[in-house]
Amino acid sequence: MYHVVAQTAIAAGTELTICYVHDHAFLPAADRQLQLETSYGFVCSCPACSCPDDASDRRRARIRELYGQEARAAELLETCDAEGVFCAGLRA
Repeated sequence: MYHVVAQTAIAAGTELTICYVHDHAFLPAADRQLQLETSYGFVCSCPACSCPDDASDRRRARIRELYGQEARAAELLETCDAEGVFCAGLRA
């Protein structure tokens, strides 16, 4: 059983999700899909994994480049927000 604590207010009816590939979350969709199918036996159909173009992969590649560069933190947070991912430890 999991105990979940929200860091922000959640509106009633909002879908809650879990990241199955936390260590691989910023890899390209094809790599994440392979990991999910191999480890968990399913194909993810979330917006990032089913993006019809490479926009999601480009944003995630940029997040990998920016991660750890404190001087670029604002750009990193903006890119995470655009991709719809939460970057733990970066927000006050």
